Parts: sequence; structure tokens; C-alpha cells
Amino acid sequence: MNDYPGKLYPINPNYGDIDGLKCYSSIAEVGQPIDLAIVIIPAKAVLGALDQCAAAGVKNAVIISSGFAEEGGDSVAMQDAVVALAKNTGMRIFRVPMRKDFIARSSASPPPSARPSRSSPASRH
Repeated sequence: MNDYPGKLYPINPNYGDIDGLKCYSSIAEVGQPIDLAIVIIPAKAVLGALDQCAAAGVKNAVIISSGFAEEGGDSVAMQDAVVALAKNTGMRIFRVPMRKDFIARSSASPPPSARPSRSSPASRH
């Protein structure tokens, strides 16, 4: 799959394997210490997944989902609940907002306005 030397534990109750890796129906089923959970599910399911991660002893998580405070309404409360979970459990949580402009720019070179100019101190050696 790649040269990553660690172990990967895909979690998805709908699949037996993903790219040849055994897929677990829940994080509790893994039975091994988990350093980092990468959560890529709809925002409404994130808090439940993070609760399961906390119960399994996960201390770090990355959320790649849209539909939190940027959506307004009940989504703000969902984000607040994630923040409260982080404070209560000590879990470090990083969220990557899923915006069209973020996705488009993530695989391209930075826009000209983000590049240092030739006269900026950063470009002088």
C-alpha cells in the first residue's frame, strides 16, 4: 500500500477489508493502542465516533468533515460538543474544514499572493 511502517486499522462496519487491510466494525474491536484516529464521516456522526475513540484510549484525532459551525444552527452546538469532549478527555483534536477552495488549493501550488516577492526579506539569502 505504501511505505508507512506503522499499523493501520480501518474502521467501517460495512466492509470486511479496505485495500487488503482487515476492516473493523468499531474501534473497540481493534484491541490495540491507537495513536491517531482520522475521522472522515458526516459531521452528525463525529461526536459518537469521538466518544468511542475516547473510550478506547485514543488521545489524538483529525476530523475531516464539513457541517460544523460554518453551517450555523445546530451545527454550532455539535462543534461545541466536540470541544467539550476534547476538554473532558484530554484528546487533542484537529479539524480540517472541507471547503471547495481548500480542496482545490491543497493539491496546487500556492496562489501568487502567497508566494514571497523577490524584494521580501524571506527571499534574500
